[in-house]
Amino acid sequence: MSRKSQYFLEQSLPELLDLVDRGLFTKDEVRRIARKRASFEEALSRPIARKSDFLLYIEYELNLDALRVVRSRAKGPAKRSISDWAIHRRINFIFERALNKFEGDINLWLQWAQYCHEQDSPRQLNRIFARALQLHPTSAQLWVTASSHEWLDNGNMTAARNLALRGQRHNPGDERLVVWHYNLELSFARQLVRRRAALGIDFTELKVATEVDDALDDRRQASGSKSSLENIAAGALANIVLGNQGKVESPSLWRALYNVTRNFPDLALYSTLLSTCRQRLPDQDVTGCLDRLDQACGHSRHAIVTELELISERSKNMLLPHIESVVARIAELRQIVSDSELGSLFDHVLADLLARQLARRDKTTPVAELWMRVACDSRFLTFEQGIGNSPVQG
Repeated sequence: MSRKSQYFLEQSLPELLDLVDRGLFTKDEVRRIARKRASFEEALSRPIARKSDFLLYIEYELNLDALRVVRSRAKGPAKRSISDWAIHRRINFIFERALNKFEGDINLWLQWAQYCHEQDSPRQLNRIFARALQLHPTSAQLWVTASSHEWLDNGNMTAARNLALRGQRHNPGDERLVVWHYNLELSFARQLVRRRAALGIDFTELKVATEVDDALDDRRQASGSKSSLENIAAGALANIVLGNQGKVESPSLWRALYNVTRNFPDLALYSTLLSTCRQRLPDQDVTGCLDRLDQACGHSRHAIVTELELISERSKNMLLPHIESVVARIAELRQIVSDSELGSLFDHVLADLLARQLARRDKTTPVAELWMRVACDSRFLTFEQGIGNSPVQG
């Protein structure tokens, strides 16, 4: 056994003695633990250590700690001693040794961060992210994880926003960071709204501390505009994030932003944000809308209305074969809708799709024949009168 391995084993002696004194492990079990740790230490002290050796060592320590917890709970409450935290300290030390050799392995950094999160070690977690981001500034996943830790665990919106912005500067054009920053701003706005509702606070009555913000608030009051906090609670910062992506033509990005927006219908700028995302979605997304509409029928009224509006807007430039398939799907879903208001919305969307096609095509097309059958239905009389100025008239 090398001197380094012997040294590390001697460091664990007080912990092993404490486990025996508390009656959690017998002397024979402690001897087996020492032998097992000696074999792992020998594997790690080889000139070329393998990542799997570190992971097996960590897995063994995790299982050992789980067994200690079970036996400790069975014996009842007891005063905390060195054996309660020694294994956690050893696992962190193994992770640190592993990353000294494999500092380029991002998954290993994330595994260490996940372990510290589960053990509720915020200080250690902050040190991990600081070191990992210094080594891997181009890893979007690390930036998102660090920002989510600051927001979800620490409740520090300023640090979370700064990390999201720094991540975007180091990784320009990365969709994961844009979507996370957008979701972060929307979550913060929702928290402000709910806190205001719970405490009965009116943002317009709040005074901003700095002189600059005071001057800005005076100008807003003179012009009748909203206060800064009220704008933030409405989703103004999220709207700025969308505006910064104005030149980006990425269907996957705008689909992700659209899906995130749908989770925040209680914000004042919800309709504006949703409309901005809709305008950037590609036409082929109508198929996805139909699939989500099929899943929402009978479950979520809000989702049904949202998807129908999106289908109506995104199908403006669709070709005839595509519009026929869309009409067939919507008509099929219409039959299973029992709500009268939703049924009326289905009917209007169907009529709108058919009339839009007839405005550009001959009456002899199959769509025109379908429209004539729909127009004879009494449910569409009101809508038919509303399109009396359509180019398609008898």
